[in-house]
Amino acid sequence: MLTTTLNTLWSQLISGILDPLLTTLVFLIMLSLLVFVHELGHLWVGLRMGIKVEEFGIGFPPRALVLFERNGIKYTLNWLPLGGFVRFAGMDGEKDAVYSSGSLAAAPPWRKIPVMLAGPLMNFILAVVIFAVLFATTGIPTPTGRMEISNVFPNTPAAMAGFQPGDELVSLDGQPVTSEQVIRDVARKRLGSMIEAVVVRNGSELTLNVTPGPWTAP
Repeated sequence: MLTTTLNTLWSQLISGILDPLLTTLVFLIMLSLLVFVHELGHLWVGLRMGIKVEEFGIGFPPRALVLFERNGIKYTLNWLPLGGFVRFAGMDGEKDAVYSSGSLAAAPPWRKIPVMLAGPLMNFILAVVIFAVLFATTGIPTPTGRMEISNVFPNTPAAMAGFQPGDELVSLDGQPVTSEQVIRDVARKRLGSMIEAVVVRNGSELTLNVTPGPWTAP
């Protein structure tokens, strides 16, 4: 019993540490992808609008190394792995260079505006591509009118009633469960009273008896 309890506590501790780290890592990866694609849009359109590009960097400075140089553009790798950046002529902070020939600031509006809009447009295209891939591989989500139970904490009314992760909650006290609000409303009205819950488990409907009551989340 003690070993089981210690294993449970250890699992909860590891999960409590790893889950935020994994969430942060995924967030940083997605942010980097968004920034990189955004800056890539500025680069691609800027070159076609005749704007002089001095550097395209992967990540943010300080610079680690110059990967290669082509057509006067330095392609660099930088130490902060958060997307990337494009440096047009005149963006190095020197006043004389801001409006120099080929700089973004000196470009006429019909050249400058497409360059500025290219970044957000590339982010929009990226979102369309991601959703298209998701829909192509998993299909378009369709509402089932049920709510799937993802986790059941021990020593809770749900655990004592026999709910299991993966169960699909169909109805509670005779009311179809279409949202979490339905569950909260029924639990509030029938607090302390036994009610019937219909779930689908492995393709079969089961009726469980649950008594809504207070509990403390782990």
